[in-house]
Amino acid sequence: MADTPVELAPPGIPSTRPHPGWIISAALSSVRSFIAAFIAIAFSVRDQGIIVITFAMLVPGLLIIGWRSIQWQAMRYSAQDGAISLSTGLLEKNERTIQVERIQSVDTLETPIGRILGVSELQIATAGAAQPITIPAISAGEAERLREWIDASRSGVDGRSADLKQAERPNEPAHSTVVHQMSGTDVLLAGLTAGLIAPALAIAAAAWRLGSDILPESLRQRVPIDPDRLTPASVVALIAAAAAMAWGLSIAGAALSLWNFTVQRAPDSLILNRGLLDRKQNTIPVSRIQAISVVEGVLRQPFGFASVMIESAAKPHGDDESGGARHLFPFVRKRDILRLIEAALPEFSWSDAGIDLHRLPARARSRYLIPVIRDFAIGLVVTCAVLSWLPRVEWWYGLFLLPLLPVWLAFGYLQFRDAGWSLDSNDRLFVQQRSFDRSLVVTRGRRVQVRELSSNPMQRRAHLGSLTLLLATIGGRGTITINHLDHDDGEQLLASLSPHNRPPI
Repeated sequence: MADTPVELAPPGIPSTRPHPGWIISAALSSVRSFIAAFIAIAFSVRDQGIIVITFAMLVPGLLIIGWRSIQWQAMRYSAQDGAISLSTGLLEKNERTIQVERIQSVDTLETPIGRILGVSELQIATAGAAQPITIPAISAGEAERLREWIDASRSGVDGRSADLKQAERPNEPAHSTVVHQMSGTDVLLAGLTAGLIAPALAIAAAAWRLGSDILPESLRQRVPIDPDRLTPASVVALIAAAAAMAWGLSIAGAALSLWNFTVQRAPDSLILNRGLLDRKQNTIPVSRIQAISVVEGVLRQPFGFASVMIESAAKPHGDDESGGARHLFPFVRKRDILRLIEAALPEFSWSDAGIDLHRLPARARSRYLIPVIRDFAIGLVVTCAVLSWLPRVEWWYGLFLLPLLPVWLAFGYLQFRDAGWSLDSNDRLFVQQRSFDRSLVVTRGRRVQVRELSSNPMQRRAHLGSLTLLLATIGGRGTITINHLDHDDGEQLLASLSPHNRPPI
């Protein structure tokens, strides 16, 4: 029988400098970093005439461009002999090399300036925790050529062609398929319910404070706000205006980070594209994904919306709070979650029949309610003490916080009620928790790296314990904790998670 033909890898990329557009983008980045110095220079020579001001601003700019040009001359990358290398540095040379079989992901970042110049940043990450190789400026054609070389070189590592590998996995698509794409309405609703209202209000308050310090007295006096004539209606109007500003900032942040958020599934990886100004693409190897989390925010849960996160052992590129590489589906209807997970990550999918969670025993309820009362009492005493030191303020004003106690008790009870876990026959581990948001973590028993069951003296009296499970994730987010479960249930779960008791892979 004739040997199976092996695809030949395309010719590699010889030692090449990044795209010359890097000089401009790097120079602009330096200018942004030294913008305060440029403003100081302009103010210092403002009485010397326009020619002197222009010269004073032009010389530092030319020096920055010259320095970046020298750096560009010393920067080279190559893709040859089954490895990618990057060399940088003038006086101290720094050369890094990654073998192609160690490459886990190839991510890209396009900034607005980069799109004008026709270049993007390419980050090549490895399986370990080491820093990735970053090619700072590469054209679209060169980036595609490098990706094809990596794919072809990977196919030749074990002597098999890409077609042969596909024949071994007939149910997997040869190319990436689009699983989900957020619409403009989804982005709007994601911003409205993102839970970023408090930070946005803080930003708005800081901006108001900064404006009051910078604006001249004559201009601030024109603002029609007289503290001595504030009425309840005007206070409500100010709060509504602040909330509207906060929601506007939240929506703007969601638009910048989540615009055109697209999830694609390739045979061995997930590809996430997103961004309005900075367009980012992350490639996350499926084999490195340790768990997924379905998070129902306080503002989303009543309306049947949630977000789906991933916990990965691969280091993400360009991670952020709103639309980072941790988000698989930043905003999705709960009824669509199972279908989307089945299409994007069938390795973690489960059936519509639901999850039979083991709940906490009734004697654990007080363990969730007593800390809430304790913390509320401490906060109340501290608030009253602080108010007693303020002029023209009575200490008992702090007692107006008492109506909030039932709300905090309700959250404590919900933490007790929603906590639970389950381990099915397919080695899928489900753990549900709640702080303010309710989250369901789904992982595989074989992904658990560390298992620990502990009991303090108070827990031992009630025959309770706390179970801690650690996953191999980047950023320390792979900790799963179940507090105040029955001690016998904890021991049984530990035994089920033992490598000797797991079903075969």
